[in-house]
Amino acid sequence: MGPHFLMFQDEEGFWCATTPGFQNIYLDPVGRGRTPREALEELKQHPGFQERARQFGWSTPTLADFVHISDPYAHIENEPRPPHIIGRRGGRRLKVVSKR
Repeated sequence: MGPHFLMFQDEEGFWCATTPGFQNIYLDPVGRGRTPREALEELKQHPGFQERARQFGWSTPTLADFVHISDPYAHIENEPRPPHIIGRRGGRRLKVVSKR
């Protein structure tokens, strides 16, 4: 069995598709969509995904390659969850990164 790609729904109900080894939305490529298929298609277009696919020799993933999880941060000990969403840019929400 190959690497597990992850699929989950964010706080807004959008589907998110991401790569094996996912740590957080700031470091890892993520595709978002209204359906799992839309999220997968967006992920495949992400330059970070394309780079990792070449680096790790991944074939193009299908929906069958994804594990559906409820909390993408549950597997990371002591990892704070991203802060609440505070604004939008180009149809996407932005999150606060600074702790000043």
